Amino acid sequence: MQKIIDRKRVSRGLGVVAATGIVAGSLLAGAAPANAASLQRATFANRVEFLGNEDNSNVSGQVKFTVRPNGDWNIHSNTRNGRPAFRYVHWTCNLHVGSATIRTSTNTVKIKRKHSHTFNTSGNDFTVADLYDSIASSGAAACDIHFGK
Repeated sequence: MQKIIDRKRVSRGLGVVAATGIVAGSLLAGAAPANAASLQRATFANRVEFLGNEDNSNVSGQVKFTVRPNGDWNIHSNTRNGRPAFRYVHWTCNLHVGSATIRTSTNTVKIKRKHSHTFNTSGNDFTVADLYDSIASSGAAACDIHFGK
């Protein structure tokens, strides 16, 4: 007996699986990482700085996440790879203001074993400018080290 395969049915089934994967992936991408470092806020006349430390799988560094009234932001960290092998590393910082979350990140770099790399990535986000007063008074930030390309 020969089995007959309905190509349209298989195609629809694969489409449902793909759509489910996309929805689940987008929900996970929007969530804050479980091991992200909560940063301490310091407010100055011309900027807000969030300072903290992160250590994940023997890759660590102090991080400073700065936002300015015009929407400029900067992630600065001297990150050390204490592992015996190289790691591809990048930082993400999530800025939480009320119900809004603004996500920023650095480029991914290869850090050799037992070496350090200085991240200094800047950008501009109009949402930061719009919400700056709330950021200065009650905003919170969390930054996390990520691995892989």
